[in-house]
Amino acid sequence: PNKFAYTSAISACANSKQWEPAYDLFNHVKKDGIQPDIVAYNALIGAGMTAKKPKEVFDLWQHMCQSRDAKVSPDIVTLTEVIATLDSAAGKVNRKRVDEVFSEAVARGVIMRKDSLDTSWEVDLSRMSFPVARAAVRHLFRQIVEKYGEGGGDEEDVKDLSLLTGASKMREYVRGVLRDELKPAVYCVVPEMAQGTLVAKEKVIRKYIEGQGQQ
Repeated sequence: PNKFAYTSAISACANSKQWEPAYDLFNHVKKDGIQPDIVAYNALIGAGMTAKKPKEVFDLWQHMCQSRDAKVSPDIVTLTEVIATLDSAAGKVNRKRVDEVFSEAVARGVIMRKDSLDTSWEVDLSRMSFPVARAAVRHLFRQIVEKYGEGGGDEEDVKDLSLLTGASKMREYVRGVLRDELKPAVYCVVPEMAQGTLVAKEKVIRKYIEGQGQQ
């Protein structure tokens, strides 16, 4: 069998929630001297996602990031499926893994690229999956605290933060993440003329930064 046949078989296993056969096939690819590509990795990660294998999926992500082969460099599909797997798993260790994966993805330019239209104070979340948007929100606020927190940059540079979500379920989902998961809670407003945007006002951002120094 060639690479395409193996990848198709792995994908079929993923669709049937058959993790073990998919993993065995993946290893057979390498034993047969065929280097798995991004499609094969994503197929296996998809199998791990449907079979709820957070540790195995996280290990695959790390292996892809450590590989010198550009053909297995993680892409947005990889990121979305890895974070979906970890986000649905219980435990602080998986929350920590989500944050690690997302930070690595940003560093690699997989998401929130420097050449995108996003800025430090306006970020488009509208095309992300819910779990990825959740990770993005946490990442953004970690970055803000690191830059403007105690000993960091000039707090005079703190501005309103605009999160573009679209006037959809994503807007209320992100609002809930900001309110319920960040401590202290971050409350947003929806501009009358921009119903698809959540805005965290400057004073709210400052209060959040101050709150991190008290924890």
